[in-house]
Amino acid sequence: MTDHAGGQSLAEHQRLRKKATTESVLSTLRMIEAEIESNGGLYPENHGRINIVEVCRRADVRPVTLRTPRHKDTKVIVEAWLTKLRKHGIITSKTAARKEAQVRKRRRLDHNEQAMREMAADQQKYLEEIRELRREIEALKAQLVAAQTADNVIGMAARRLK
Repeated sequence: MTDHAGGQSLAEHQRLRKKATTESVLSTLRMIEAEIESNGGLYPENHGRINIVEVCRRADVRPVTLRTPRHKDTKVIVEAWLTKLRKHGIITSKTAARKEAQVRKRRRLDHNEQAMREMAADQQKYLEEIRELRREIEALKAQLVAAQTADNVIGMAARRLK
């Protein structure tokens, strides 16, 4: 006897829908795991929060569906999966925010360290330039003293204005 459109019994239709829902949820769990893996341990969506509602949203299943007795097993699987993620520190928005803050802090530190290295290199260049200019000044002073002692040059202090 066919109770449902498509020539199948109601029980068969419900069994197929349950199977499709379970497969959708399980494939979503695998997809989320892959996204977390490729994103350095952070869930890239929903501000890093993963819960049953987020899994259902991604699986295109209403969250109420997993509350029914028919999907009790699927809900248990999702809850166990979420517990496993929590043990690895991936789940909460606080964790995601903390990791994001650490990444930003590391980037800032790396940037500041690079800027300090560049400034130190510039400082060494300028110090060497100052040393070279001081040597040149000393050489010019020595030439001036030598020229003044040879009476080739009259010093500025000896010259008087009339």
